[in-house]
Amino acid sequence: MAMEDFVTSLDLHTRGGVRAARTNHYLVTGSNIKELRDAVALLGPKRDGRAFGGFTAWALRWTFAARPNGRGFETTRITVAVDAIVTLPRWEMTRSAEGATRTEWNRYVLALADHEAGHVAVATAAADDVAALLHDLQAESPLSLHRKGDRLARERVAIARSEEDAYDVRTRHGLSQGARLGLAQASRLEPESSRCA
Repeated sequence: MAMEDFVTSLDLHTRGGVRAARTNHYLVTGSNIKELRDAVALLGPKRDGRAFGGFTAWALRWTFAARPNGRGFETTRITVAVDAIVTLPRWEMTRSAEGATRTEWNRYVLALADHEAGHVAVATAAADDVAALLHDLQAESPLSLHRKGDRLARERVAIARSEEDAYDVRTRHGLSQGARLGLAQASRLEPESSRCA
């Protein structure tokens, strides 16, 4: 399997909803680890003024209809959709790059893709939960059913955002998963706080 095939095949599997995952790449150039690290820091996605090697943005959408059930109204025709965009670097490899640099780049991109897949997993779990919450929903009127369903779904999305933050704290934005370019070299040369993932 080619590197690009691996990092673009983030499959989203959830219960009965629409799922879309897309990988965007930004191009970096360099012939050694330092040049590549500098390029990732300069060109990689930014959040709150901090550069990252990769980033996952996602959104959940849900729709449902109300139908009478004898006790009020229940949900029907439920659709929950996850749209995820994973941003990762792609190296325009130079002929002068050494084999060790190529090996380290491949290791780094796989680790980074693995970390970003964790963010996608948080979104997918939230979608599953929203679908389950909406499936069991009942209310006295169609309006109260929709208000209740939307409130529950928004609450679950907020929980997922907190779970993502905790995941990044736990993994140190992927550093503990190896999402650090020049990992072997950097651990011998510099403290971790001076590097971006």
